[in-house]
Amino acid sequence: MSSIVRLADYKNDDKIDWDSYKTAQKNNGEICQKCNAYQFPAQGHLAICFDCVSIATDRDEVTHNHLARCPVCRETWRPEEMWLTECTSDSSRDLYCPTCNHEFTVEVHIVSSLTSPPLVEPEGE
Repeated sequence: MSSIVRLADYKNDDKIDWDSYKTAQKNNGEICQKCNAYQFPAQGHLAICFDCVSIATDRDEVTHNHLARCPVCRETWRPEEMWLTECTSDSSRDLYCPTCNHEFTVEVHIVSSLTSPPLVEPEGE
């Protein structure tokens, strides 16, 4: 197993070279070179995550956390630039492929996370 890229190695004069750090993470296989998803364990070389391999090779319906795939030309892209701010619940959305202009529908699944307040000492103890 490869060692993890250390952020401290990209810190100079209290400034972090984020571009070099992300490039090193990709080169080490910690981040997918296509969609930037974190991968564990690191591959030790440039790598593509399972979801990106699937969206590129499967002929069936596929799910990806970041990318949509045109069913005609197979182009993949991040559609959130088009309408993510409008999505507030699970829904179907019509997309146009930026490469071939084919119109198709994708299913959008919204995932939430909850942030709880910090712990407090119980009263009366």
